[in-house]
Amino acid sequence: MTHGSPRAHDAGGEECSIPGFAELTPPCSHACGAHEPVREWVLALQRDDEDSIHRAWARIVAANPLPAVLGRICYADCERDCNRGALDGAVSIRELEGRVGDYALARGWALPPAPRPPGARSARIAVVGSGPCGLSAASRLARAGHRVTLWEAQRELGGLLRRGISGERLPRSVLDAEIDRITALGLDVRTGRPLRRVEDVLADSDGVIWAAGASMCMALVAGRTLWRQPLHTRTRPRRTASLSIGRGLRAADALDAQLSGTEGVPPGAQPVVDGRLMNTGHFGTRAPVLPSGQATGGAAGRRPDDPLSGLAEVAAEANRCMSCGSCMACDLCHDVCPFYAIELLDSGGYGIMADDCEGCEICVAECPTGALVMPAPEIDTAPRVIRPRLD
Repeated sequence: MTHGSPRAHDAGGEECSIPGFAELTPPCSHACGAHEPVREWVLALQRDDEDSIHRAWARIVAANPLPAVLGRICYADCERDCNRGALDGAVSIRELEGRVGDYALARGWALPPAPRPPGARSARIAVVGSGPCGLSAASRLARAGHRVTLWEAQRELGGLLRRGISGERLPRSVLDAEIDRITALGLDVRTGRPLRRVEDVLADSDGVIWAAGASMCMALVAGRTLWRQPLHTRTRPRRTASLSIGRGLRAADALDAQLSGTEGVPPGAQPVVDGRLMNTGHFGTRAPVLPSGQATGGAAGRRPDDPLSGLAEVAAEANRCMSCGSCMACDLCHDVCPFYAIELLDSGGYGIMADDCEGCEICVAECPTGALVMPAPEIDTAPRVIRPRLD
């Protein structure tokens, strides 16, 4: 009896494809301009305790250092594409992010350093512009151990977050607190210093992130442009803070890879899970607990007076997430297999026993999340463990 998920085996003299587990991209993350791991941080919120909030916050700020800001101003494209929307209403992702961001500010959590290879070089980097793109890049690079100088032409940091969004929609106390958390990483901040040319800072820096202006983001070293925002020749996407944060992240990663000598082709994203192939009937109906990010009027942007309250509401809303494209350890595949070909592993997770599988696809059809696919992915290994099973 073998464990794992080879793509095919001989069943009664005929080749038989068998299923395998895949880790697919959920539509919420695919739609997010900031490239947040939405599924992962929402699932982390499913228990109403502070450790869960902190785990979710750490996953958010790995991509977006301004969760309390985006939790108020984001257009919530993630909710527009949420598969739960066709069932009983999208998960209120923007509201969850804002609640997590506010909780972190109330607790005074500091941005943690990012993992760094031993002996990695600490470079001198200038970031020009302190809008969402510049702040995102500066945070990413400082957390990676680089010495960052942040240049801003105005007297205060924030760019269009400060000058283009009303204080009613984005309270200045929230914006200031999240910016202060970024500068606390050790940034050398120089405000009221307009720069017109890259050459003004490149001579004294190992690299530059040029994020001056609402539509400009580039990563540069002497004589070379490493990354610049994509040019759109047919359509012009809506300029949003989340998109700017994502661009800052990519520019920072390109510059860091160049300076650390780890340049290469980044891994491609996994395909987006097809919601039509998910058996959502297993989830039942659960009405939203928190207001939608697509809401307008009195429900939009509602916050509890005490940021440290409302954990039960947060957990209840997070538990509406269907874990699209990723095994949620529900045991259903194991329970419905008529050939007992899916084993619960002692170490947690599941193994598909190739010698017993007849390729009937019942497990694939019943999988609530669309994480079981036919035939097994090339990347599938034996035994395949997605994550520890839930107690």
